[in-house]
Amino acid sequence: MTRKREITLRDIARKSSSFRKVNYVPARKKSLGQLRRFWVAIGTPILVASIVASIIAYTSSFEFCGRYHCFNDALTYFKVPLGILAIIFPSVALVVSHHRSVQTLAQITQAEQNNTYNNYIKHQEEFRRRLQAIESKYKLEFESYDELYAEVFSENSPLRFSPQSGKSYFTTLKTDLEHAANVFNRRINNINSSGMLYGACHAVFDDLNIKTDGLLARTPKSFEQPVLNITNTGLQLYCSLAAELAFFAGQPLYEVEFEKLRVYISHRDT
Repeated sequence: MTRKREITLRDIARKSSSFRKVNYVPARKKSLGQLRRFWVAIGTPILVASIVASIIAYTSSFEFCGRYHCFNDALTYFKVPLGILAIIFPSVALVVSHHRSVQTLAQITQAEQNNTYNNYIKHQEEFRRRLQAIESKYKLEFESYDELYAEVFSENSPLRFSPQSGKSYFTTLKTDLEHAANVFNRRINNINSSGMLYGACHAVFDDLNIKTDGLLARTPKSFEQPVLNITNTGLQLYCSLAAELAFFAGQPLYEVEFEKLRVYISHRDT
């Protein structure tokens, strides 16, 4: 019996709290007649004018008169309350003007958000097409297009879009490529250098989000050349790939740096 009573009280409390909830509707989504300020702009002058007119009528001795000069006198006597009533028109005009401004701003904001979202989606689609072309060109495969996009354009989102990426990703990629190039060009086939080269390769692959299946040989004897080779292009391929990513991301300085590094590696190989 006690348990049933607790459940009943809890249900009653939940129902009573749900009745207290008020669905908030932003002003930009309300019609003019639903705005409280609209009725305040109308009701306040009427209330004040009624109070003033009542005071004038109470403190004065008026008699009914239907002649024209009596109406003219009434306009004179009630000039103040009539003037207060006239405030309704500019007050309502201000409310209407402000409401239109709010709605216009909301429409502009919504249009900008839609434009940002559409640009974000189109940019991702173009990025995927670019990566697919790179896969066909360099005979490799990426782990995930979306993950690489999130790394290159880390600040982009459906609510925020820029065709130009930040510099942090390419700074890290440039550092890892330079390190891999330095380790690779030593060409020392001992266990320690092989481990360094393996780690350097993986850092580059992680930066570029490339699948490593079948690309990395784990035996020390094969570390000198095949470890980074795809169709005998070695690290030059990854520098070219990085340069293409930098071009797409609007980072021309890094594009130049990656090309310089590719040329440096090709000269070292010769």
